[in-house]
Amino acid sequence: MTNKILNKTFFLSLILTIVVTFYWLAIHYINQVTYNDITFLNIIVLIIYILTIRFIYKFSSSITKPFFLSIIFSYTLFFGIAYITIFYIHNGDFFDFQRGDTIDYHNFLLKTNNLSLNDFISLHFRYEKWDDLGAFLYARFLYKFIESPLFVYFFNIILALFSTSILYKLSKLYLSHKESLVATALFALSSYYIYFHVSLFKESIFVFLCIVAIYNAQKIINKRHFKHILMFIISLVLLSFFRMGTPILILGSYFAYNALRSMKFNISNIVALLFFIPILFYGLLPIFISSYGHYTNVEFLSYYVNASGYGFSFLNQLLISIFSALFGPIPSFVALKEHEISSFYYAGYLIKYLLAPYFIIAAIRIVKHKMFSVYPLLIYYLIGSLVFGIALRGFDMRFLVTHSFLFYPLVFIGTRDYKIKTKKQRWFLFLSYFVLIVIFFLFNSRF
Repeated sequence: MTNKILNKTFFLSLILTIVVTFYWLAIHYINQVTYNDITFLNIIVLIIYILTIRFIYKFSSSITKPFFLSIIFSYTLFFGIAYITIFYIHNGDFFDFQRGDTIDYHNFLLKTNNLSLNDFISLHFRYEKWDDLGAFLYARFLYKFIESPLFVYFFNIILALFSTSILYKLSKLYLSHKESLVATALFALSSYYIYFHVSLFKESIFVFLCIVAIYNAQKIINKRHFKHILMFIISLVLLSFFRMGTPILILGSYFAYNALRSMKFNISNIVALLFFIPILFYGLLPIFISSYGHYTNVEFLSYYVNASGYGFSFLNQLLISIFSALFGPIPSFVALKEHEISSFYYAGYLIKYLLAPYFIIAAIRIVKHKMFSVYPLLIYYLIGSLVFGIALRGFDMRFLVTHSFLFYPLVFIGTRDYKIKTKKQRWFLFLSYFVLIVIFFLFNSRF
């Protein structure tokens, strides 16, 4: 089934890219300010991304884990350098297109590099919040060696190898060697993940800690070794220095798993659960507001969707954000001025977006076949997507990436023995792809 899923996804992604390329060249963007080199880089990235995944799938039996990690490193380093080169051509420096934040981070680190740790933390809290402390301490540690963003970028790529290795081990708990390689590579080689490595943002180390936490939690489910419990606790504590809501979401996913695993579905238990959920929600609401509430911004969503151009109401914008958080983000092909970042993510977004029908099938089958040990992964992905969708951050991969790495293993876990036999199954896939393609073209025609 894995081969069929990949073949259909890759074929559709190439066809859509070709069609939208000619559409863009022919009529639509003739009067728009575009970056042609970035747009064509998107096409190259997509093609090489697909070819690399196919290579890993075809020769998986002879690909050892060290060789796999060398592929990940070479690929990431190559496109990381390509992205940095684009930054330099357009900006005259090595900072990404979200320049305001990254340059401020860089300047702050330069000014405070000689301060003691206590003075640095005290100064940090004058201007920043608690959940940014981890990112600044991480970058400060690296700036102690070399005061350059390039050193941070390279270290991020090294750190990504550890993330990749642990994600492979997580996938291997449920999948074959071949499927684990593909599921891991789809995330590790995605364009959006590589982009984060060549920025001063916290996502590279943040994702690493999330993967460490989830992997050790899953190992605890299988066998409660002290080292896994200790690593789980340490990773949750460290995550709180990056975004307080994330360890709560992870813990909540495993509490929900335990409740579902032990609960008998009778009237009294359902009523108790209905009472418990609002109490838990309102108890944790202040923490979620402090972690995510200040990010909620209609203007931010309009920046990505240009929803006001379609006359969408707030409710429609909210639904778009939730849809994008669950199944996207919706890929944006052309690199338009002031919208450059989303186009860098195109290759990774498109493959993930076109896997959405199989994710729905996988989620249903995981629940239907009572794959209890997989429930925490599914719950964490769904709750995380809903939280950021409701916060109107359904197009911001900086938030979604902290759980998006689970999307690919979940697809393959839930569809391992799935076979398309009935007309109903075929119609579901046909209608799903029809809707996704229509949304894709509407989204890429929005400016």
